[in-house]
Amino acid sequence: MIPNLLSAARIVVSILLLAVRITSPWFILAYLSCGASDVLDGLLARRWQAETKTGKLLDTAGDLAFSAVVLVVFVKNFTVPLWLIAWVGVIGVVRIAAWMISNLRLHTIIVHTYLDRAAGVALFGLLPIVLLTGCDIKIASAAVCVICSIASLEVLALSILLTGDKTDVHSLFGRLKQSGGSGKDA
Repeated sequence: MIPNLLSAARIVVSILLLAVRITSPWFILAYLSCGASDVLDGLLARRWQAETKTGKLLDTAGDLAFSAVVLVVFVKNFTVPLWLIAWVGVIGVVRIAAWMISNLRLHTIIVHTYLDRAAGVALFGLLPIVLLTGCDIKIASAAVCVICSIASLEVLALSILLTGDKTDVHSLFGRLKQSGGSGKDA
């Protein structure tokens, strides 16, 4: 119950980020609470053995809401080139396709491979890095997009390759090694 509430709260707080100035303490507090809830929801669900399909969906919706809001915040506050917005759009399409395929094929969504977690950390760190260091937004964003692209392609590949009920995997490479390269259950 609490993990699901944390995920739902992340969705609401992500949307509230749109109403607050990027330089205000409220923005920073809301931003940090989104990051904390993203870590805590899954951690608590696993620790309390309370993982549910609803929880996975809420966590995924929270991730999507936060990612979309970060994009809007960047576009509102920085000069973001069109190629970068297009790249983020392609990542989003790949991610949605992966979710749809895994839901249709496996009746679940694949969440949080190691690369997916790295992408989440990179995305969460992007705004503080740009604001605190003055790093060129194009370079920092492109680096995050590379990580997010690879993570999204991994989840898409897993959605296509996995069979059976073994969908809780940590990486494509580990799964391929485990199954002899076919993606099928050994």
